[in-house]
Parts: sequence; C-alpha cells; structure tokens
Amino acid sequence: MTVGWKKFWAEHHDDQQWAKVGPPPKTHQLGVIAAVAADPAAVEAAQPDAFAAWSAGALRPWRLTAVFQRTGIDEGDWVDVACNASADVQEVDLWEAGGVYPKWERMVRFSALTDTPLAELLRDDDDPDTRIRVLPYARHPIQTWRNDLRTRYLPEVVHETVSVHPGKRQLGISVDFANAFLAKKEREFIEVIQPGVDPDTITLHH
Repeated sequence: MTVGWKKFWAEHHDDQQWAKVGPPPKTHQLGVIAAVAADPAAVEAAQPDAFAAWSAGALRPWRLTAVFQRTGIDEGDWVDVACNASADVQEVDLWEAGGVYPKWERMVRFSALTDTPLAELLRDDDDPDTRIRVLPYARHPIQTWRNDLRTRYLPEVVHETVSVHPGKRQLGISVDFANAFLAKKEREFIEVIQPGVDPDTITLHH
C-alpha cells in the first residue's frame, strides 16, 4: 500500500459510499486517487473539444467495455464510487448497457481512473474490430438487440444527461429514466419476436 493511498483512505474510508463498498484492489488505488482529485470544470476549460464531443453524444458504450478489458478492472461497486456514480443502482453498468449517458463530471473521473484520455474515449468514429471483440457474440436476437444498444447511445439518452449539465437533478431521476427506457425498448423488441413473453424474465446483462 502506497503512502499516498494510506493518506487517501484515512481521509475517505468513513465516507458513506466508500464505507459501503470498501477499498478497491491495490492495482487500481492510484487510479482512484486520480479520479477523486479530478477537476471537471478545469478539464472542461482546458479541453473544449472533448467537452463538445461529450455534449454531442460521441461516447460509445462499447468503448467503456474495451477500457475495462484493457485495464483489467473488474466492474465492482468501487468503480461507481470512484466515478461519483451511484453504486446502489450500479450506474456504470447502465452506462455500458446504453441506458444512461455519463455526466461530464463522471466521464472525467472515469478517464482519470482508467488513465484513458478523453480524446480516446470520445472519438466519434467507429472501430469495428474492437467493437466486435468486446461485445458478446449474438447467439439470439435478444443479444443482438442488446449489442445494438451498446453500439451508440440513442439521442434521447444523451439528451437526458446533457440537457441538465452541470447536473442539478438527483441521480434517481436519470436512473428512473434509464430503467423505463430499457424496459420499454425490451418490451417493444420482445413483442416483435416473441409475443406473450414476459420481458421481466430476461435480464439486460450478459
């Protein structure tokens, strides 16, 4: 354990969220320190192109999965806390599922946590080789549908986050929107391929 981590944990281990999830793996402690220290307003001023790309919905859900795979981060609740997201609803999972577009502050923290430049995360071009590699093989139409949602955030999902920057609403509203959005899309899809099937029996995660 580094001296820097000892000091950080002494200052934060009593915080409600950290107390609930516990410390991250040792291999990612420095990333957590960087994430918590990140200054989203300063980054916005220093990287206007990145902020403009985020505002335009350039982030692709599958890029987050690619970063997790590259860094070896196991998506535990500590990732949510490090990004100032909600561990109670596993918000980062909703990012990956395409149901919630990350707020700017959380995007900046994710960038710092994973040591991934915002310019790389917010590229608006596709990378089919990486996308195909990180998304599960679709053995069923439902998995194809899930992969489609993870290919690019739909405009209404982006708008739900970007329209309230710098974020004056409580997280619960966005999560309610995400859950309703994903449930509606899943019901619409199932009605087409399997009329009468209960969508609540089909999970969103692979």
